[in-house]
Amino acid sequence: MLLNPYKDKNIIITGGSKGIGLAMAKEMAALGANLAIIARDKSALESAQLAIEEMGGGGRVLAYACDVRDHETLSDYINMVRYELGSIDGVIANSGYCHPGNFHELELADFDKQIDTNLKGVIYTLRLAIPHILENKGGFIAITSSPAGNAGIFGFSIELIRRLAIQ
Repeated sequence: MLLNPYKDKNIIITGGSKGIGLAMAKEMAALGANLAIIARDKSALESAQLAIEEMGGGGRVLAYACDVRDHETLSDYINMVRYELGSIDGVIANSGYCHPGNFHELELADFDKQIDTNLKGVIYTLRLAIPHILENKGGFIAITSSPAGNAGIFGFSIELIRRLAIQ
């Protein structure tokens, strides 16, 4: 018998409605995890929730439309996850935003939104979830990032700055 560390675990995934976040959510659901997916786009979030539930992994799937830049609302939803699922065993900070372009041509608002989402959103998510994980005497946290943060890719220079800040 193989060890399954996700069976019956309660996991939060920000950015869980699309891309890598949705792929991780599907994989963890298939392994029997209970999930709370958080994302900005309510329509994409509802589609993701339905797709995960239709897989039939057996776990619960909660979905909350929230921008990780909104600390107060994010706090409310993370507390709601704790209430609904009984505990939080892990969190994956996966939300991301990118506005590609030439560094010197980007508006300051573009930098602010990327830093607020990709850096402060990670900080907010972890700061709010870790106390719940510690209640369980253990669990896990994971932070994802774009390949653009590993090496300079034309038009994605702000992602490299964010990556360095997280490391």
